[in-house]
Amino acid sequence: MPGRVGPAAVGNDGAMTASGPAPRPRPDLQWVELDGEVVVYDDGVLHKLDPIATVVWKALDGVTTLDELADELAEVYGADREQVLADVRAWVAVARSQRLLADEA
Repeated sequence: MPGRVGPAAVGNDGAMTASGPAPRPRPDLQWVELDGEVVVYDDGVLHKLDPIATVVWKALDGVTTLDELADELAEVYGADREQVLADVRAWVAVARSQRLLADEA
């Protein structure tokens, strides 16, 4: 899987760490990045992610929590951390509802 936004966080192997959820894409999904945007193929359905969703998707490693990801993104983009966290949580909820993320352990 392509790289992360920032340094790897130390955590466990599952979807939940002591500081919150650490989601990851379903391992059976096929995806590719084209021109800065990820396209995910799921059983005949294509999901095209915009550039920001692509950054989030590529950072979902099952180790980094959403809080840690929000910290990294807020620093990299110079954005308000709480707004970034709310946006990341909202996007993850949509991705989860579309069954793009692995079940939490």
